[in-house]
Amino acid sequence: MTDERRDEARQDLIELLRPGAGGVYALPGGVPADAVAQAAAAAGRRLIRLDASGAATKAAFLDRAAAALALPAHFGRNWDALHDSLTDDSVLPADAVLLVDGIDTLAAGDPGALATALDVIRAAADHWSERGRPLLILMRPAEAAPGVAIAGP
Repeated sequence: MTDERRDEARQDLIELLRPGAGGVYALPGGVPADAVAQAAAAAGRRLIRLDASGAATKAAFLDRAAAALALPAHFGRNWDALHDSLTDDSVLPADAVLLVDGIDTLAAGDPGALATALDVIRAAADHWSERGRPLLILMRPAEAAPGVAIAGP
């Protein structure tokens, strides 16, 4: 990638991460997590990274979510509990961007769990949008997020 294209890609990410932007988007796997973190900082947003790499089951994914979101020990480790957590403003502050990274492992190991995770994530984004506080959730890599609009550079 040329320096000029790298600068364009960074600007594209900053635009995607602008304050007030919300929704669920997939990022191509070639967009490094560090670039997303830098763009979020440049846009004045807080990046929360849920690294799902290696999480091939529902239980493993929910364990990773609990760790990334700093959920309490009593977190129920089920889809309803994840939804409740994603719609709790003490878990996701107004300036947050959630990067769910490494979803290809779950896609390969438990496609049904990935489909449910995507439904829960979309419902959380809709919840915040309806309340006038859009939540931006980025999934990576895009190839593992069926039906999610691809965004970014």
